[in-house]
Amino acid sequence: MSPRDTLLSYPLGALSPALNGETVSYKLRHNTRGEGIYMANRNWASGGKLYSMHVMPVFVNATIQIGASGAVTSFVGSAVSSVTLVSAGVYKVTLNPSTNFTRLYFADASIQSPASGNSGISAVEIQNAPNASVALIAGAQLEVTCLAATSSSVTTLVPTAPASGSAINLFMICSNSSVVIDGE
Repeated sequence: MSPRDTLLSYPLGALSPALNGETVSYKLRHNTRGEGIYMANRNWASGGKLYSMHVMPVFVNATIQIGASGAVTSFVGSAVSSVTLVSAGVYKVTLNPSTNFTRLYFADASIQSPASGNSGISAVEIQNAPNASVALIAGAQLEVTCLAATSSSVTTLVPTAPASGSAINLFMICSNSSVVIDGE
């Protein structure tokens, strides 16, 4: 046992009288900064591994900041090259041409309210996602539509610009492989 290890022992008699006198021991290793690595955190760091039936899945995410009149003020995100306002509440997200993903497995978006007030959006819809009959190409595009009711008495959802200061969070799972598994 090194000086960076801590040995913990727990009596098992409290769990069952038949185990009275028995103990279980755990060895905790401390990192070089002296902070403990605790048992609950042991499975969080997967070392870059993702267990999936899909070959080479890739997570793509973006956060789109909304300004006055629903205009895009900025965006950050992996593999996203541009975000443009098409019409009120409708945004076109273009992936980086160098990605060349073969498939889109999943896409989802959510709205984040501004620091004060709310976004005024009831739902976020993504068009062209996922469409099994269309393979993604370099520079693939998705449309993200923000929807809200026209009034409190008319609950039909229509494309609506989010309030200034809102943010759209976009998350996609794409394939970076041409290998096809049965059932895809």
